[in-house]
Amino acid sequence: MALHDLGRWRKELGLQKKRRFIALLRKFPSVFEIVEEGVYSLQFKLTPEAKKLYLEELKVRNETEDLLVIKLRKLLMMSIEKRILLEKIAHLKTDLGLPLEFRDTICN
Repeated sequence: MALHDLGRWRKELGLQKKRRFIALLRKFPSVFEIVEEGVYSLQFKLTPEAKKLYLEELKVRNETEDLLVIKLRKLLMMSIEKRILLEKIAHLKTDLGLPLEFRDTICN
């Protein structure tokens, strides 16, 4: 990805406007590789080790998704009204394998 394209994602990444991306990427050389493409164009990509870890995480998430669905389905079947408050699910988030920020990803 081109370094100047990364500016579009600044808000989603939670970065301040004044911070330079190049400084951030250089802070983590074991995660990011910076490559010069042409005179004024810098590209960055994940190192092979970081890419391997990312793909491994995706694999684990995909494998555990079915188990999570089964657990949530069982909880819903045990409830009287076939629904559960989100606050109750939040108490069980680690047992269910939910990410810490799962509330932010749920549609209202």
